[in-house]
Amino acid sequence: MDSYTDGNTILTQSLHPQVYNELQMIEQLTCINEAAPEIYRDINFIGGHISSMNVHTHAVVVRNTGKLPTKNVRLGHNFLPNYNIFPNIKYELTNLPNGGKEISFPILVPNEQITISYLYFAPTVYTDINTHVMSDDGLAKVISVIPSPNLSTKIKNMLYILIFIGATTLIYFILVLLNCMLHCFFH
Repeated sequence: MDSYTDGNTILTQSLHPQVYNELQMIEQLTCINEAAPEIYRDINFIGGHISSMNVHTHAVVVRNTGKLPTKNVRLGHNFLPNYNIFPNIKYELTNLPNGGKEISFPILVPNEQITISYLYFAPTVYTDINTHVMSDDGLAKVISVIPSPNLSTKIKNMLYILIFIGATTLIYFILVLLNCMLHCFFH
């Protein structure tokens, strides 16, 4: 283990160079307020050792759109990164024979919705994580957007009326503008 002393702080180099470099960077930034401009050269040098990383996230939303409860809902994973389940409900984590993991929920009542959010680092992408979503009733239907409730018939009709009035007004003003242009050029 190597040590680096600067002022009142002693930094000890560990087996993890990223941690050591990050501590050096913090120490050097602290010294900026107290030292001469030569510190900037050290910061640029140390900054070259800090690596950047990509953090990825995605979410899977499971919803029971049927009229009956669905039992034993299971989500399979090739591997399970950091995850969060919302809302906080009872679930079980099971190891699969191929090394993957499965999150299972004992029951989903009608219109209940669960969101599982994942956090992982490159080079892993979302297609490497999830494998299946199924229940005792069969495989889940996969859609690429979160379903939203339909608008009521009254609201839809009001929107159609407003669109019609707006389009009619636009056509009227275009015709008035064309009429003015024709009268200006030919009179």
